[in-house]
Amino acid sequence: MLHRIVGSGLVTTPFFRFTTGSGSGLDPVFTAASATFAWINPDKSISTGTTPSPVLNETGDYTVKCSDWSDVTEFDCNSDDIEALDNLHVFSALTTLKCTDNDIVALNPRAIPTLTALHCNDNSLTALDVTTLVILERLDCYSNSIASLNVIALVALVTIHCADNGMAEAAVDDILADLVTAGASNGTITMAGTNAAPSGVGDKNILIGRGWTVTTS
Repeated sequence: MLHRIVGSGLVTTPFFRFTTGSGSGLDPVFTAASATFAWINPDKSISTGTTPSPVLNETGDYTVKCSDWSDVTEFDCNSDDIEALDNLHVFSALTTLKCTDNDIVALNPRAIPTLTALHCNDNSLTALDVTTLVILERLDCYSNSIASLNVIALVALVTIHCADNGMAEAAVDDILADLVTAGASNGTITMAGTNAAPSGVGDKNILIGRGWTVTTS
């Protein structure tokens, strides 16, 4: 059984529930300036701290509450055998989300438009909607199965790694065209591997002329 991290869905008293399966433990890390956290363990005991990074080894449900979720700026759950990461609106001021190397099949980062960096590579995603992340600067989503990406509104995006998603030619063309329209300069995009080659070099050359490093199939 894989692990699940699901927000409460509540606005007034939000919390996260961590459901741990068998096998390796779960070790989520929150970064906050001064907020305090309370962990309710499966045996109903409570653990507290200011910068929690527990290893959740006991199979069952853990609940974490925070004195101020808007103080949390980074959440790291890389390499934790996670299959679900839901209700991310709990993080009302999150700037960095790291959830790479898991088994996540669906992710909704649209709920946290404060993100400037999203690392979700090496999962099982088939779609990724980042259209509301207008201040996003870095997107790592390589080694998934994402069929297409709409990044036309991401005017701050200067680093995008989306290789090895099995994208068709039209999807590759759309990403390059979106970046041209978004207008950023001096960026980096890697989209080779299992992705198709672009149908032409027009948009690629425009980006290169703006100082981009562009790697395609």
